[in-house]
Amino acid sequence: MTEKKLYLSKDDCWIAGVCGGISKKWPNIDSDLIRIFFVILFLCPTIPIGLIYIILWICMPSEENKEIKIN
Repeated sequence: MTEKKLYLSKDDCWIAGVCGGISKKWPNIDSDLIRIFFVILFLCPTIPIGLIYIILWICMPSEENKEIKIN
């Protein structure tokens, strides 16, 4: 069984592709549900979800880069 890696989605993105990439890693979860979850958490002041989203945006590689393999 091959393990799927987490990438920024290039075709299912609204802002950066973080939620689309998460939904591609776990295909049983719709990307809109993940977006709603992020928005609900963003409204909760005790969880720094905005900072977490920005960190994911910076750290997750782009889906375009997964096709490039360096030998």
